[in-house]
Amino acid sequence: AVVLYSPLLAVHALLGSAIGTLAGQSQPFRFISGGAS
Repeated sequence: AVVLYSPLLAVHALLGSAIGTLAGQSQPFRFISGGAS
């Protein structure tokens, strides 16, 4: 389970980073993203 969970966590981190970059270019989305997390 851990072997599968670790890469999943890495992908999630990369997705979060990409979303954060996109959010920086879009104020409403950035507001929603910031409120969610």
